[in-house]
Amino acid sequence: MLLGDTYLQLGQTDLALTTYQTWKVKSPTVLMPILRVIGLSERKGDDNEALKLTEGALKQFPNQPELQMLKVDFMTKLGRFRAAKELVGLLKSLDTDKTLVLLGFYERQLALGERNYPLAEELLGSHYKNSPSLTSAIMLAKAMQGNSHINVAKEILEAELAKLTSPPARMRHAIAEFFQYNGLYKEAATQYDLLLKEEGGNGCIIKQFGLCITTG
Repeated sequence: MLLGDTYLQLGQTDLALTTYQTWKVKSPTVLMPILRVIGLSERKGDDNEALKLTEGALKQFPNQPELQMLKVDFMTKLGRFRAAKELVGLLKSLDTDKTLVLLGFYERQLALGERNYPLAEELLGSHYKNSPSLTSAIMLAKAMQGNSHINVAKEILEAELAKLTSPPARMRHAIAEFFQYNGLYKEAATQYDLLLKEEGGNGCIIKQFGLCITTG
């Protein structure tokens, strides 16, 4: 495992894959090398292959929570919402401690993916109430946007932003895009301006900042 992980850290993914596959052959009853191979497919952006590997692994390890949750994850990413939803329902009925937290996450993701915005807002609103954070606020805002609850979403996002000195750039970018998409150009421009100060002269951000200034 250490050798494969070292290759991976060095960016030598082909050598890492060969090492993990060798480990998998030598230790067929061990789950870890299989998870590593699946992870490499995901890292390459090949979710179809990752799902295929996961389904194959489940035939060998049929009741492994890690594999079951990976299957839900990849099906959700691939837009196979019905199948993912059925699996989530099955796993919920098993009521295992290892999966309950993640199942809640995927229920919320599936509701958004299926554009069931009333359910998504209900689930994400409950999650935000129990675990308020910028991340949960952004997810809730996506559902609220689908329900045209833009002003409430804006208030929630701004309240969470106010708690942080320097939020992660990707989150600030997501909020700027939310504001811009919903016609809140002044608020969007403020976020893009802060991104430029924090991240430097990104051409895409400069363009969006300019659009917000001229449109707003």
